[in-house]
Amino acid sequence: MVEQAQNTQSKRKFIPVLLTGEAKNDEEAEKVASRYMHCPYVVFIAQDGNTVYFTYALPEEQRWWMDEIIKDPSHLRLEKVNAVYPEKLFYPREMKPHIPREKTTVFTCGPASTISDCSECPAYQRCLGCPGTVHYKE
Repeated sequence: MVEQAQNTQSKRKFIPVLLTGEAKNDEEAEKVASRYMHCPYVVFIAQDGNTVYFTYALPEEQRWWMDEIIKDPSHLRLEKVNAVYPEKLFYPREMKPHIPREKTTVFTCGPASTISDCSECPAYQRCLGCPGTVHYKE
């Protein structure tokens, strides 16, 4: 089952997204970084003061999700964000998410603390879901 999920993932085209986000303060930035460090789409996450730096391997068809975060940074519990979609990727040559070995029914990093099940999210109709859960649309 895990092998099949990984094969499906490899058929998708993933785009790199570099996101810099500003939190209310250092403590909030640390909470954000801690909350999203297990997201399968996050390749890199770091914090410096009240700033959080993310590198995502995002499925091309999920770009709308990042556009929503740019419009409303509170989705990630941030005050403001800046996103860059690099034109050329030199290394690694291909972006890939990290998929957990076992899928769960809930995820740890939701758009809101009240949502931990993809199928309950209002955006689930147009979303692929979290690849770390059983709700992922392969």
